[in-house]
Amino acid sequence: MRKTNLRKPIAAMAAGASGLVAIALVFTKIAIWVSSGIVTLFAATMASGQQASVAAAQAPRPESAIVESAEKYRQAVLNQDATSVISLFREDAIEMPPFQPPITGRAAIARFYDGSFHGPTKATSFTFSHGEVHADGDTAYDVGTYTRTMATPAGPVEASGSYVAILKRTDGAWRIAYLIYTCDCPPPLSR
Repeated sequence: MRKTNLRKPIAAMAAGASGLVAIALVFTKIAIWVSSGIVTLFAATMASGQQASVAAAQAPRPESAIVESAEKYRQAVLNQDATSVISLFREDAIEMPPFQPPITGRAAIARFYDGSFHGPTKATSFTFSHGEVHADGDTAYDVGTYTRTMATPAGPVEASGSYVAILKRTDGAWRIAYLIYTCDCPPPLSR
């Protein structure tokens, strides 16, 4: 029987296998470095996105400025302060109260409020319920309902209705361009 020397082929195979293992280890290390780099990049991107989201959420929103403007209007009406009311309107504003023609221009609107505030009635309670407030660029709207109680010579009168305020950014501030409101009350009697 002939003896074959298997040592050399086995040694060659072992050397080849250890080379393959070494190459596999190198590729594994490269894959780990690449994947950890991708994970690090992903985490950094997510953190940056979260910081931007938090900053955007904390930035003052135009809608809050519009609600604040509505609150200034409400307070000025309750205080019968025509100057403060008028400061909230644009020069070319139009107010459309119920049961009368539109009032065009800041000067005419000033006369309307001045006459209202010097008349026999006074607002004693006035609230808004903002249904939708939205700003897009330099134009915004506020849609909702209101309730107002007036002290009159005949006693208190409750009024409620809907409103639409369209505002435009003017000289860096939101100003009323159009104010439209209804009254859920019967129309006044003709004289």
